[in-house]
Amino acid sequence: VKNIANFSANETIQSVRIYDLTGRVVKQATPNKANFDMDVANLSKGVYLVKLNAGDKEATAKLIK
Repeated sequence: VKNIANFSANETIQSVRIYDLTGRVVKQATPNKANFDMDVANLSKGVYLVKLNAGDKEATAKLIK
């Protein structure tokens, strides 16, 4: 990812949280839509974890900037 992270799900995404590798939340949003773009231009280069909540489901993915 360079500046914009794109998220999409089959259900409405209630929350998106991006964590650094120390576990600190560095960015979060509550889009309440199935497709969502998040500006991550201000994050430093590195590896982050993204946690999405959609309906009763939760997903975690790696984000590399």
